[in-house]
Parts: sequence; structure tokens; C-alpha cells
Amino acid sequence: MTKRLLASLAVVAIAAILLVPSAIGATKKKFGTSIDISYSSEAGAFTGKVGSKVLRCERGRKVTVYVKPEGGERFELGSDQTDSKGRYEIMAGPVLPVGKYYAVVDRKATATTVCLRAQTGAIAR
Repeated sequence: MTKRLLASLAVVAIAAILLVPSAIGATKKKFGTSIDISYSSEAGAFTGKVGSKVLRCERGRKVTVYVKPEGGERFELGSDQTDSKGRYEIMAGPVLPVGKYYAVVDRKATATTVCLRAQTGAIAR
């Protein structure tokens, strides 16, 4: 190879080394998430809403309702995907075991955004 070609390749290699880390190391923006929960015995369902400053952190989020029965192990009651307004509904039936119920919305990450996980306080039934 000629000296000129080697010099050109060296310049390209150095430029690639300097530019790639900035693209790889680009940080994702993190956004907080809130979630609420309520239960309607008439509907036999847990309902609530996922909230955030960013709409994409409200839509299409997986929400899971858990129950910790008195004297028992925690288990998953059901899950749902939030709608376009961040709302969810999880059917549970009119008769529930005595225990504490709470909802969790999972962390969601895209190429540029991280929507953080959130959990409600427990409600007793």
C-alpha cells in the first residue's frame, strides 16, 4: 500500500473511533411513571390508570395485579395492556380472597426513552 492510502485509512479509522462512542453512549431519557388502582365489586374488576409526562409511557404498558392473601404467598391475579389513554382493566370476579392487592406497571424501554416501573400502594379486600 502506498503511504497516501495508509494515511487516508488511518484518518478514517480515527474518525470512526471518535464518532462511534458518542452514538453508542447516547443516554436514553428516563421518565417517571405513576399508577393507581381501584376495585369495583359490581364489575368484578380492578381498574386504574398509568400516568407520565410522556404519552408513550402511558400507552401499551403491561400492568399486573398481584394479591398477597392473609397467611399466604403472593400470586398474580391477572394482567392487561394499557389503552391509548393509559387505562387498564383486569377482571377478577365478585368474590376475592381476603388479602392485599396492588398493581405494578413494568419498565418499558425504546431506542430513546426509558419509562420507569411503578407500583401502587396495597388495597385491602
